[in-house]
Amino acid sequence: MQKINFKYDLYQSFVFKAPILFLILVSGFVFIFSAAHPLFSHAAIEFEETLEEASESDGDSVSGSVDNSLQTDSDDEDRDYEIYVNIPSFTLKLISGGECEKKYKIRVGKLSTKTITGVGSVTKKFKTSYFRYSSGEQKGEIIRYSNIRSSFNGKIVKRIKIPYDKIKGVELEINGVVTGQIIHATTNPETLGHACSSGCIGLSIEDMLDLYGRVKSGTKVLIEYNPVEYHDGFFYFYPDIYNYKPDYTELIEEILNSYGISYTDDFIKQIIKKGRKEKKVDISEIYNEIKDKLAIEDVVVFQP
Repeated sequence: MQKINFKYDLYQSFVFKAPILFLILVSGFVFIFSAAHPLFSHAAIEFEETLEEASESDGDSVSGSVDNSLQTDSDDEDRDYEIYVNIPSFTLKLISGGECEKKYKIRVGKLSTKTITGVGSVTKKFKTSYFRYSSGEQKGEIIRYSNIRSSFNGKIVKRIKIPYDKIKGVELEINGVVTGQIIHATTNPETLGHACSSGCIGLSIEDMLDLYGRVKSGTKVLIEYNPVEYHDGFFYFYPDIYNYKPDYTELIEEILNSYGISYTDDFIKQIIKKGRKEKKVDISEIYNEIKDKLAIEDVVVFQP
């Protein structure tokens, strides 16, 4: 009969299994610590993001499955809409019969990849738009997750799986050229109101779903760069995000002339001075401030 050495067997079992037990204990400690400590948890998120996915807003390439339907999804199919985009104001307006039906907050191209201005139309509707890596080892692959930040360029607060069933887009032809610049939904609402894209125009998921249902292939598009706008007796001043250094005197003269509003050089200077400071200027107030200096009896303000 074979003699069993219990002491040796016990020692051998401990020597071989101790490292495994140690690793299990360490793993458990790390898991508990990471769940309890926010700094460690944030570092884990950053590490995971580096290894696996980039934020949706970091992707330069957007593709989609084409919607060949010529109909809109809204109830007013007979209504013809036009899309108007003003880059510095970060707004997209849906125009019908010369009136603004809807206004959406947008993001636009950054300084190095400016959103192209001009006249054109919608050429295609993408019932699903996919964000893809534009460089690196994952180039061409679909980006699956998006990091949501507390504010523009703020801290990452959560990570979501991109809901591609809700990501719509429309392709544009601007100045006779399809450049790849499209209007599409973004999963990063904190980027709206900023110049941060690769040229595309981004809307919130909800707003893009609404816009998608109203437009069709052939819908007219106008994209402009207007740092000054005039509506209902007010001038609105927007930041010169592309550093074009516009001539504000010339812009305001053109607007006033188009509405048949009389003015003097001092009147325009006061509008510019106040606009740069307050961003919104009531021209009736400017008129009252310099009324005695004007060589005319009254200023007629025409409503657009």
